[in-house]
Amino acid sequence: MIVGSCVSRDALSHVAADFSVESYIARQSLISAGSPVAASPLHAERIPSSFQRRSMQSDHQGDLFDQVSHRADVVDLVLWDIVDERNGVVRSPDGHYFTNNWELHQTGAVDALPELPVVAFDTEEHFELWRRGAERFVALLRAKELFDRTIAILPAMADRFEDGTKVSSVSPRFNDGYGERFERYVKFIGEELGIVTVALPISEVRAGRRHRWGVAPYHYDDRTEALIAEAIRRVADENRWPSSGHLPTYWSVPPLNGSLELRVHASQATSPSGFLVEAHALDAAGDVLSPSTLSWPFSRHVGSAYCYVPSTTGPAAIDLLPLAASADVRSVLLRPRNWNDQSASAERVISSIEVKSSDSWKLLTLRRAPEALAMSDL
Repeated sequence: MIVGSCVSRDALSHVAADFSVESYIARQSLISAGSPVAASPLHAERIPSSFQRRSMQSDHQGDLFDQVSHRADVVDLVLWDIVDERNGVVRSPDGHYFTNNWELHQTGAVDALPELPVVAFDTEEHFELWRRGAERFVALLRAKELFDRTIAILPAMADRFEDGTKVSSVSPRFNDGYGERFERYVKFIGEELGIVTVALPISEVRAGRRHRWGVAPYHYDDRTEALIAEAIRRVADENRWPSSGHLPTYWSVPPLNGSLELRVHASQATSPSGFLVEAHALDAAGDVLSPSTLSWPFSRHVGSAYCYVPSTTGPAAIDLLPLAASADVRSVLLRPRNWNDQSASAERVISSIEVKSSDSWKLLTLRRAPEALAMSDL
């Protein structure tokens, strides 16, 4: 699920094989969320784009929170960015708010728009209203068990193009201080809300001079979009968010020390995205090992670590996973790298897994396990 702008949506296009967009809630400020306009002044028929029309109607209904609630059970990951806050909000005659989207000005979809008061972005009033909306949003994420599956996408606003030319030289309204307007919002998300963030400094971001949506500090070039996408994938993999549609498949492992060498036998081609093999390790006291005591050369996660098994049509995937000397591996699980790949079933694709112990290969025993298997139960 994306709650935000083209910044998140365009980045995901670079990792389309790993993620699919279940829901896209765009052009709706957290100030207008939960603040439906009683007598909406919107003339939706004047907006030519069906996507923009639906977004404007959704914004005037203030249904962002409702959409998140209704889709929570089928969402594995929430991407949130704040670019659509940039134009502020409009206060309607009934005291509610709708987002000051440029489409309203371009199409004349609101007749009285020039006369209605605007709460400008980065004013004290706007920040206070937004802060309350952000706190409500986070409370909803927690209630729907989505908080730990949410990533805030907060790259700096680009001040230069790929060739080093300043964005302001092409579009003067995006002056060199444009990105500073976002700073306290970004700080609040990271320091007060505690959301996991993907952030790139201004030295790492560039605007796309020929971007499909036009020139803007938040319309990044392909390289920057790819960096954001890879950061999203890395954070998602490291947190190992499970899917509502898949249960991991576990194999029991006899206690091992030193290293874990696995041989994976595939009975058919695996999913396009491949699988991740995870080994859960306990120390001598039976406690889950922290990342600092694991010596994996791959991504890390508290209590487990994993490596990528590429797609294969035969028993060619062999992975050496070194462990700390005191580690005992108690369980191995195999799960699709892309949880949204509905064709990926480890039990259907993988015929067997062997482990090397004392210079010989031993077949692991397949076991069933609930989704929330406690490490102490392994």
